[in-house]
Amino acid sequence: MKIALFVLTAIILTIVPVDTNFDFGSKKDGTDWKPINDGVMGGLSKGNVNLTENTLNFYGEVSLDNYGGFTSVKSPFGDYNLSGLKKVIVRYRTEGQSISISLENSEQFFRPYYKLLLPETDGEWKTLELNVSDFKQYNLGQVTETSITDEFLENVKRIGFITSKKSAGKFNIEVDYLNFK
Repeated sequence: MKIALFVLTAIILTIVPVDTNFDFGSKKDGTDWKPINDGVMGGLSKGNVNLTENTLNFYGEVSLDNYGGFTSVKSPFGDYNLSGLKKVIVRYRTEGQSISISLENSEQFFRPYYKLLLPETDGEWKTLELNVSDFKQYNLGQVTETSITDEFLENVKRIGFITSKKSAGKFNIEVDYLNFK
């Protein structure tokens, strides 16, 4: 009986998707989000992340030295099933550089991924409702002509934020929440 209960629990845990609503303020989601800098490919950009009282704060400086040009902050790998969801709702503010929401379905950095550009806010808070269909596919930083598919959305492994333009300079984004509906 104990074995059957254990097996049933294991099956349920593998079927239940990871939550796709992130409240970085009141719920303090994001304690396990980590910065990933272009140093993985030799670059010198620096991104940092911390949780404030009400936000996930991702900040740093993009460097173009040594073939650099990006930094990101990402959720842990998981099973984020976004299929059937049509909207992304995000409350945020930015300074310095434009930032995109990123979706990945592979643990390999060289695999295609999707980005959705967030308009710069010059430090002012904005709440936007964006279409999931507006995510654009990128491969090694270059946009492709491939539209996002339900198959990709069903198999998202990681969600994050990434600097959007390969330009040197400081940046900051604070995110209150990020919800997929």
